[in-house]
Amino acid sequence: MKQQILLIAVFCALVFASCKKDWTCVCNTNTGIKNSNTIYIEQVNKKTAKDRCKLHDKTYQSGSVTVIETCELQ
Repeated sequence: MKQQILLIAVFCALVFASCKKDWTCVCNTNTGIKNSNTIYIEQVNKKTAKDRCKLHDKTYQSGSVTVIETCELQ
């Protein structure tokens, strides 16, 4: 009986962990300027959402300042 309950619990965990849903990716810069971008990622699992979010990381020059924009899944 315990094995059946454990098996059901593991199955439910896998189903919920791989479900597709909407995610929010927030990007912020290393400068003191509050210039955060929000990207909405729809109907994917968490791993795919993280990968898509990281694609928005970038580094660029703004005058003499190097701006690093990093994005994280919320």
